[in-house]
Amino acid sequence: MGLTDVELAWAAGLFEGEGSIYSCPMRYNSRTGRIGIRLELHMTDEDVVRRFGEIVGIGTVRGPYRSGGDDRFRPRWKWRASGAAAVKFLTESGILDLLGERRRGRAEAILAALEEQGPPPAGYQRCKPGCVCGRHSAKRRAA
Repeated sequence: MGLTDVELAWAAGLFEGEGSIYSCPMRYNSRTGRIGIRLELHMTDEDVVRRFGEIVGIGTVRGPYRSGGDDRFRPRWKWRASGAAAVKFLTESGILDLLGERRRGRAEAILAALEEQGPPPAGYQRCKPGCVCGRHSAKRRAA
């Protein structure tokens, strides 16, 4: 995550204005009460969203999306990162120090909740690095 100071400042400013940080139930495993983390950035400028993704080096860019299929609105593009990659980005890139108080506080609260819940339970396996789907537990494979 070798971002230059300028790249980090640009990414932090864009994320502060257009980004979101939130926790969500872990997909396919919501009965355990475990949460995951998701970072998102939505904009109508595809080139800016793609540049953000390239600079931060994680996540995926998808789109275009239309609001309710209405052609009166410009198409939106979305960058999203989640799981271990999102945690690593927030904790190791230095971006937290550049975010505003509200967004930084939200990120720190979610990171604390993730740390408190600890590692996944025994038998929990991911289907690929970074996956949090929970569909591939040892019990299911043995059945």
